[in-house]
Amino acid sequence: MAIKRAIEEVDITQAFFPVEERPVGIEPFFGNFKSIPGYKAIVDSDLGTAISIVSKDYQLITNRDAYEIAVRLIPKLFEGKTINDFIPYNVRIANSKGSCIIDLIIPTGWKNLFGDKKESYTPFIRIWNSYNRTYRLKFEIGFCRWICLNGSIFGEIDFKFSATHTKRHLGFCFDDIVEQGAKRLINVKKAWHQFELKLSKEKEIAMPQSLILAMFCRAFNIIVDPHKITSQQKQTLAKQAEKLIANGKEYFEELGNNGYAMFNVLTDFASYPPAYSFNMNNYQHMAGKWLSDIVDAYEKADFKLSEFIGKYLDTSAYLESLISCKGKDSTTKL
Repeated sequence: MAIKRAIEEVDITQAFFPVEERPVGIEPFFGNFKSIPGYKAIVDSDLGTAISIVSKDYQLITNRDAYEIAVRLIPKLFEGKTINDFIPYNVRIANSKGSCIIDLIIPTGWKNLFGDKKESYTPFIRIWNSYNRTYRLKFEIGFCRWICLNGSIFGEIDFKFSATHTKRHLGFCFDDIVEQGAKRLINVKKAWHQFELKLSKEKEIAMPQSLILAMFCRAFNIIVDPHKITSQQKQTLAKQAEKLIANGKEYFEELGNNGYAMFNVLTDFASYPPAYSFNMNNYQHMAGKWLSDIVDAYEKADFKLSEFIGKYLDTSAYLESLISCKGKDSTTKL
């Protein structure tokens, strides 16, 4: 049975807590407060606590500002769409409140892959912002498989626009930022066309379920040294490997033994990583890169799955050895 999930709208206002700029200084043992020239503090107005110290040329763009820029960008990128066609799907704020990521998604199927209504995809726009220079102000386009909501950022084409938080770079006119972003971000229909071509080619790649762990290690650059992990870590790895194989088999049974099924295994993990992980964005980028890498390799006459996986075969074999009850298909065969 296919893995199914439903979109749930989240409260975007949690990202809109008030912030302000305040001077930075020191309080000597004797005398008055002395300001430090060239710097200022970004402060949570409600709590009165400093989020970061930045230079005087830093231009404050609030999370609400970033969202409003996206509101203006959407009609230029998504033909016939406005912010009313999107809902906030993910809002992730760092504990320090210094950075924020917001995902806005169309809550219905948008395009059908392979001409199959069951393979419906929907786009999302990811907004990045920070108050401590962790991230640039950035907007990215991704695609999400509708039935399971597995998302990926397909980075081969420039589906993003970013700018540093400086007055020289941003200026003070949001309309200018919108125009720059519209020029840099590719039209979403064109982006989808390139994405679809890759996925169609990937579906041609024959791939057995037995390669789930190997391809997982290859996609996410996972290398394990058996001599440097503890007994507890072995147990954790075995449990995670078992879960990955179990989830992966569902996709292979649904989609067949091909590269497209494997792509869904990867995007499933990328979009719903372990609870203690905050790397969803990185994983989704890595899944998108794996898509480009394997299609590019497949189009060469001497393509071999074993050579594509390369050094990651050793780690996948070790992970399989940690699983006490392996299924029939869990032994790697090349």
